[in-house]
Amino acid sequence: MRFIGEGSGECVTVAAMAETVDKDAPSSASAVEVLSQTAMPVEVGDVELDEQGFVRQRTNDQPIRFDFVYRGITFHAELPVDCEDGLLTLRAVVGVIPYSAENAVGRRAAWTILAHARLARGQLWWDDHMRVHMELRAVPARPRTPVNVVATVVSLLMDALPYLDLLNVALRRPRRPHRPG
Repeated sequence: MRFIGEGSGECVTVAAMAETVDKDAPSSASAVEVLSQTAMPVEVGDVELDEQGFVRQRTNDQPIRFDFVYRGITFHAELPVDCEDGLLTLRAVVGVIPYSAENAVGRRAAWTILAHARLARGQLWWDDHMRVHMELRAVPARPRTPVNVVATVVSLLMDALPYLDLLNVALRRPRRPHRPG
């Protein structure tokens, strides 16, 4: 098996990678030990990475939080781990409603989309600064494995996709025509 070295562009074999492993670093067996002491299947929130990047049992009950970008929009996800029916919540600022002088058609379209939006598992709203917010919610299937959590995220995004596409057009700032000088 060959991998491309990060940043260098050179190919490295698995054997060559094994030769460069720090002999004093904790072994990968410690990750296997941690996982062997964890109830199967391993659910989101059962283990975590420590400051050195090694796997350990998770000891706190803080919600799992992660961010990702989809279609140029940053989503913030939160999943409580201490309750049985943990509700996965995705939040994002989709864009800003333009002023009429910037894009009158886009402004009217944005208000129409927001007035008629009916997300089955979420909502759209605007704040005092005309930022459009989206919140999506669903309970991931049990067991709450990483695959089931990611599948729930994808399912929520697919529900929201028509609104994201419509709002992308409505909230877009029009380009000014280039005037040769």
